[in-house]
Amino acid sequence: MSAVVNPVQVTASDRLGFSLFFAAILHAILILGLGFGLPFVSDFNTSSMLEVTMVLTKTHQEPTEAKHIASENQLASGSTDQENQPSAPFSGSSFSSNTGIALNQATQNSSLASDTTEQQEQLITQDKSATSVVVNDVEKISEQHITNRKKSISQQQLELAKLVAELREEESDYAKRPRINYIDTLSAKTATEATYVREWVEKVERVGNLNYPDEVRNQGLSGTLILSVLLNHDGTVELMEIRSSAGKSLLDESAKRIVNFSSPFQPFPEEMRNNYDQLMITRTWLFGKDNTLLTK
Repeated sequence: MSAVVNPVQVTASDRLGFSLFFAAILHAILILGLGFGLPFVSDFNTSSMLEVTMVLTKTHQEPTEAKHIASENQLASGSTDQENQPSAPFSGSSFSSNTGIALNQATQNSSLASDTTEQQEQLITQDKSATSVVVNDVEKISEQHITNRKKSISQQQLELAKLVAELREEESDYAKRPRINYIDTLSAKTATEATYVREWVEKVERVGNLNYPDEVRNQGLSGTLILSVLLNHDGTVELMEIRSSAGKSLLDESAKRIVNFSSPFQPFPEEMRNNYDQLMITRTWLFGKDNTLLTK
């Protein structure tokens, strides 16, 4: 009687145990490799390493034909005909690369923002400085203009004050100025004036003929001149002026001496005194060839 040996039957529970065993070995390798550096790993050929795929989804149904060692059961699915290995949503290398790029971009943006802020601050500072300079210049110009304006106003006020003072002085002098009446025998307005002028002429001619200048008589000189005599209200002579010369200085000076010999004259009558302070008498003096004096 011969014994029949049945082939070993691998059940689902045996497969599950096998998977858990390999998972435990994988975890141990990872822990020891990370904790102690696993210096011996680099000596092995990469073709002899055990590749275990980490899956995110699992199923209770065991696949009929497994092509990869994984931590959980997973059935293939998808629309592509090519064989692909299950993978995580992203890998560590891509994460590190993307993160580095993002960090570099953020650093560049921060640096650019910092530079822009510094440039803006410099521009603001320059603008403030320029504005301050312009404001200071405007203030200086305004102060200088105000100072010049004040000086101009002060100068104008001073000139105006001087002009007012001069006008007041002239007005005062004019008020003090004696009232003068210019008259001759033909322009006498009243009988009193006409009488006074006639008496004055009579006295001048009388004194002149009685005291006829010897020099004029001896030289046989003759001629005509116009002489103005200014009299004060008391009859004294204020001044004399030759208006038209006889052409001979001896005749001009002789007429003045005759007036001096005749003064003082009669004081002004009350009627004349109330109207003016001085009287200007203008007469034509004639020295004749017969050694006589006549005024008209």
